[in-house]
Amino acid sequence: MSGFLSFISRQYGRKAEDVATDVLAYLMQRPEIQGTLCQLLADAGYPYLKPGFSVEIRTSGESGRTGGIPDIWLSYGQVEHKVIKAVIEDKFGAGLTKNQPCGYLDKVGTGGIVLFVAPAWRQKGIWEEVQGRCKKSGTPIVGLKTDSSKRIGKAGSKYIAVISWNTLLRALSSSRSICLDESSRISEVDLFVDQLRRLCDVEDTSKFEKLSGIVSERDVAFTVYSSMKLLHQIVESADADGLFTPDKPQYWQGKNDGSCGPGYFGYYGALGTKFRAWIGFDARLWSERGESPIWIEFDDKAILDELSGIVLAARKRFPWLDDPTQLEDGNAGNRQLVISVPLKPGVELDALLASAVERIEQAKELLDSRLLNTP
Repeated sequence: MSGFLSFISRQYGRKAEDVATDVLAYLMQRPEIQGTLCQLLADAGYPYLKPGFSVEIRTSGESGRTGGIPDIWLSYGQVEHKVIKAVIEDKFGAGLTKNQPCGYLDKVGTGGIVLFVAPAWRQKGIWEEVQGRCKKSGTPIVGLKTDSSKRIGKAGSKYIAVISWNTLLRALSSSRSICLDESSRISEVDLFVDQLRRLCDVEDTSKFEKLSGIVSERDVAFTVYSSMKLLHQIVESADADGLFTPDKPQYWQGKNDGSCGPGYFGYYGALGTKFRAWIGFDARLWSERGESPIWIEFDDKAILDELSGIVLAARKRFPWLDDPTQLEDGNAGNRQLVISVPLKPGVELDALLASAVERIEQAKELLDSRLLNTP
């Protein structure tokens, strides 16, 4: 059985994360639960949250979103003297929003904490993305503790942590509250924790069910095959035009910066006369940013400062360089410069290839040293 909270999520069209937020906020008003949360964080290396905080749900509205994202805010004091001590963000399958975590760190007071609760299989990925975003913002995270159940670090004068749902639910299960009635043997906390655990199981199961369904779809296989074939045609066209010279012999290459796993195939080669680049299919960037499945990527740390200078000098010439920070990929703290290769939808193959090769030509022109002297 999926559980009551999963039923509520489906019945009223609410996200599972939002339902979990409501339940956690309700439970955290209890003194014994506050004590459990404080002890859990203290064991992780953050001893600064003490029982007696106020609990509220605030909605963080973001551009392009309706309704906003509900989070749990823990604070001390009243009205004008209120100090936000912690913000708690629940995650199942949703990615980080543009304000996470840096915008949240700005909201908490000195010594405050931003806490992400996520499935165990997402902990590492969320932590690496959080590290990358904080580094890009100029406030890198100093790691304090990392293990299989929790990760915590300090960014400036504030803290940030990622813990698993299993870790939190085990801690909450150790709390015992007053029974619903004297004849009941099961506490209200136990009931809600059980339902949260069922909700977590349903969310995990649904993700793998979707994956298993995709694996058997011939259309998906055709899409992957077409993407590989299209990339090969783009690289061939760029090579024929003298824009990009792939390594010989040509063969599929993943990324070699040590941080990448499945989801990458492409070519290393010379882009222009001076720089080496990787042009390929990057599933992670595509899923996170949605701009394109195909990217030009520079990960040679020795030339990134020079590349950044060239990009800044070229901003007026290329509209797509209006915001150079959009060309940086801070995932896992591995600094690299990335340029999307747009693919025009609903056009013939020749037009699609032409638009992709045009971006590679723009990138080559961008890297040409004479561009620095162009007004």
